[in-house]
Amino acid sequence: MFLDGGVWANNPIMVVVVDALSAYNLSREQVEVFSIDTGNPPYQISKFAVRGGLFQWREIISGAMFLTTDNAQSQATLLLGSEKILRLEPTGRAARIQPDDWTAAVAQLPDLAKKDFDRNRASIAEFFRERAGPRHRFYTESRTESPH
Repeated sequence: MFLDGGVWANNPIMVVVVDALSAYNLSREQVEVFSIDTGNPPYQISKFAVRGGLFQWREIISGAMFLTTDNAQSQATLLLGSEKILRLEPTGRAARIQPDDWTAAVAQLPDLAKKDFDRNRASIAEFFRERAGPRHRFYTESRTESPH
């Protein structure tokens, strides 16, 4: 069963890095990440929410979700190095499109994606310079010993 990353990992970059390192026989030097994000607008918690209370927690929780995105990126960068990560994400007003605002997404994101691709074409091509071979999945290895 699979869940959308936003349900439990708003930025799944560290999930991918940990899975690659734990499920395959790879070193950190072998891992490169190409991450495409939907936007991470600047976020501030209002003075009203900081005072607490039941209704203010909604704003606090939303802020915490945005912070997990930045934190995951920082962890992956610390573990792998910034030269091993290429992250593309909308900026400006496009970063503020709400996940359920299909109309704004369709109107703005295709052109912005093309511009991002054109601007980062060389960096993106570098990620696909050689084909990766199949990897052995250690966590799916069958046991040769009896479990009893």
